[in-house]
Amino acid sequence: MREALHFKDSNILKSILTAALLMVVSIFFFVPYITESYTIRSITEHTKNSIKQIQLTRAYYTNAVVGDVKSFAPELHFSYDHEGVNGVLPLPTTVIHDLSEIFSENTGVAYRLYSEYPFKNRADRILSPFQKEAIAYTKTHEEGIYTKRDTVEGQEVLRVAATDYMVEEACVNCHNSHPDRTWEAGKWKLGDSRGVIEAIVPIDYELGANNQLRNYIVFFTILIFSVILYYLMDILKKREHELTNVAAELETEVNTLSKLIDEYAIISQTDLNGRITYASQEFCRLSGFTRDELMGRSHKIVRHPDTPKSLFKEMWKTIQSGKLWEGDIKNRAKDGSCYYVHAKVFPVFNTGNEIVGYAAIRDDITQRILSQKALDQTRKLHNIVMDNQQSILVMTNYKEGVISFNKRFFEIFDFEDLAQFKVKHRCICELFIEREGYIAPDKELGKWIETVLANPEKLHKVLMKNRQGEVRIFSVLVKKVQIDDDLSYVSTLTDITETEHARELAESSERSKSEFMANMSHELRTPLNGITGFTELLRKTQLDTKQSKYLSIIQSSVSNLLKIINDVLDFSKIESGKLEPDNEEINPFIDLKESMELFSSLAHEKNITYAIHIDAKLSECLYIDKLRLTQILYNLVGNAIKFTPEGGEIVVHISLLETNTQQHTQSIRFSVRDSGIGIAEEKQEKIFDVFSQADASTTREYGGTGLGLSISASLVNILGGDLQLESEEGEGSLFYFDLSIQSCENASISLIQHVKNQPIVIIKSGNQDLSLVVQQLEQFKVAYKLVDISELNITTETIFILFNKEHFIELDQEHHRIISIYEDPIPQEYPENVYHINAFDACPSELYNAIVALDMIHIEGIDTIKENQLHLNVLVAEDNITNQILLEELLYNYGITPDFVENGAEAAAKAGEGYDIILMDINMPVMNGIDATHMIREAGNRIPIIALTANALEGDRERLLAEGMDDYLSKPIEIDKLEKLLETYAAKRTK
Repeated sequence: MREALHFKDSNILKSILTAALLMVVSIFFFVPYITESYTIRSITEHTKNSIKQIQLTRAYYTNAVVGDVKSFAPELHFSYDHEGVNGVLPLPTTVIHDLSEIFSENTGVAYRLYSEYPFKNRADRILSPFQKEAIAYTKTHEEGIYTKRDTVEGQEVLRVAATDYMVEEACVNCHNSHPDRTWEAGKWKLGDSRGVIEAIVPIDYELGANNQLRNYIVFFTILIFSVILYYLMDILKKREHELTNVAAELETEVNTLSKLIDEYAIISQTDLNGRITYASQEFCRLSGFTRDELMGRSHKIVRHPDTPKSLFKEMWKTIQSGKLWEGDIKNRAKDGSCYYVHAKVFPVFNTGNEIVGYAAIRDDITQRILSQKALDQTRKLHNIVMDNQQSILVMTNYKEGVISFNKRFFEIFDFEDLAQFKVKHRCICELFIEREGYIAPDKELGKWIETVLANPEKLHKVLMKNRQGEVRIFSVLVKKVQIDDDLSYVSTLTDITETEHARELAESSERSKSEFMANMSHELRTPLNGITGFTELLRKTQLDTKQSKYLSIIQSSVSNLLKIINDVLDFSKIESGKLEPDNEEINPFIDLKESMELFSSLAHEKNITYAIHIDAKLSECLYIDKLRLTQILYNLVGNAIKFTPEGGEIVVHISLLETNTQQHTQSIRFSVRDSGIGIAEEKQEKIFDVFSQADASTTREYGGTGLGLSISASLVNILGGDLQLESEEGEGSLFYFDLSIQSCENASISLIQHVKNQPIVIIKSGNQDLSLVVQQLEQFKVAYKLVDISELNITTETIFILFNKEHFIELDQEHHRIISIYEDPIPQEYPENVYHINAFDACPSELYNAIVALDMIHIEGIDTIKENQLHLNVLVAEDNITNQILLEELLYNYGITPDFVENGAEAAAKAGEGYDIILMDINMPVMNGIDATHMIREAGNRIPIIALTANALEGDRERLLAEGMDDYLSKPIEIDKLEKLLETYAAKRTK
């Protein structure tokens, strides 16, 4: 590289010196003549040649000097202002001007360059008459030479003016881009006349002047080229220094590379006889031999006996013929272990193209070979596993179609091997049988695969006919498999024919059960609708305290019966774990107390002491599934009464464990303790199993199905708890569970709201312990006063609590609100303004309910007809006479007198008679409610139609709305929902 650069620089230098020599020789070309006339012609020709020499000098200076300096000495630049400035050389025109002045001073011959377009430094010069004539002449004459004898400063001279043409591209570029130009950029082009070069030559000194001019030109030429040569030599020295550094770096890199090759490449060399002459360090490491142990030895030292001798014969034959041999070889290390290499063996030639030895370069492929063997073993095991699968396994890709089947495929279908299958088929999807609900057959490979992958959670099924001609059902699962750059798909097809048949049978059975449940729902809800509706109507009449209490119990019982029916209808949900809690706001002191009081009469019949204790610290509003919670407590209390003998005791405790104010939750324990027969320890584990009781004798003596505790345990789990048991045989049982329940931020029912901060008066009675009642009132945050009977200030605004029957007699029972607490039995008859509590049952919930009941007596004013009348014309389609009477009474409360029809056909006929709304029963004779709705809609009538149905199965509402109805009311009818619907459509009618 260094020699090449040196050679290039030498050629440049030789070119410059040759050009300088030619220029010097050309100066001596003209020889002056002696005669005057010839002298003038000679002067003219000589002057023309001198001008031409000046042009050539300028052109050469421009191309050779300026060009080379810019290439090799970019730190130099050119300007007319060059004198006394370092690193600045004169412009070509400036050189000619300077030479002209020197020639004029020393030879008497003056040269002038002028133009109509001078540079800025000559812009103020005024042209002489001759100069103007010369410019004008050269513009109109092609020869471009204008001569004239003249007298200048008293001396006879010959003035020769020649056109200064632009004959070099460099000159054009320089003039067009020069910063000191006084003309527009791009003005000049090749061949244009730039101006005039004039020579003023004294006739008598012509020959001497020529010689002198020649000498000056030679001098300046040599001077300029000496400067250029100096800079060029300096550049060459710098480049030579750089080349030396590069060579040193390359030598270092070569040494490093050689060391790396020795340490990490597996290389060896041999002579013509195969004896090792060189072995790299990595070769020694891999083989386990030292370099001294290998030198002079044959490669047989590492040959493994498993490697066939034919391989080495082929190798020697190839490399001795001057060719490369390449292949895999199994070798043996010094310690006896084997390793594998991929070798490239080739001959080494001398300058005479003769083989002087051999070399080998190897790659260690041991890990790859061992991995391949492991992979082959894995594939073998994989094939064994695949072929023993009961499912069909298919590997497919878009390029080739089916790549492979497992053995199961060929056992089921009439194909011997993959080749036979691919004669007519490319995809297993071509074997599918067309049927609704199954993946269809397809010639396109990817369509069915994408169908499966698009919805992996769905059970995809196909139908195919086996070799016996039977149509079988297969489930399909597809997985993507990336092998290198190829994307393949593994499909698993499992025969589920028997499973599908069993499922269809089960679905048929389920449909039958659903139809039965729907019919049972209708038959049960129809009479319950009458009971519930008339109970609501009765509640809106004037009732005394006892009647109101009994009616509440009846209503609660009917409501719970209805909800239990719903549980029976949805029992399949419990079995499948799909039952979701339906939370609502409840007041535990009212709702739970009222529900638990249902068992008071049963306990009284068996002379069982039955108490309900609800912690006063509980929130007055909890958010819980009331139905499920009461159902659990029903089961537990019902069992306690069943298994507790006469004279026993049952206590229900609902107590607060913890309050989380940040999350607005309360941890509450619900427990039922009885003094019954108890459960043996060994039988407690199975007590929560379905259809399980303690033993067969229990079933015979007490009856029951054994479902209650199982259902209760499941419901407790759904609510987030765990039903626990503590029992000892003969000593009774304790069932309990803990729930974390959300408390309402704003209770809709509050004891403080009822009493309106009116203090409750507690009448003291001797040494009676009043602390329990006082504590409960304080927990309820209700104001109270302790007063002696003698100091009593009677007012009708006060609720009195007394513990002495004599005090009860002293008070005016007809005009005061009284809560009496003593141990005597509850009187059969007492005024509605008196609430009696047995001392044994003086729990917070009982006191709570007493205060609420008495306060409502004072503040309630019940109207049987709603103040805001709803002006609606209502048509009712209902075939049951009880339900007709109930609906007539309910609608009367809102100022509505409905018209009744008994079937759908009559409803469709009357629908266009100006009604605002139709209440449409579903199951009616002649025409049902759905067909009637279709007939009304087909007639273009958009009257609102509200479905009335005793069917309350999941999906009934959505189905009826889809049939064209506008809303839905299930039976038994809930008055609040009916009222809301009527108000909604009355508001729409008003608009």
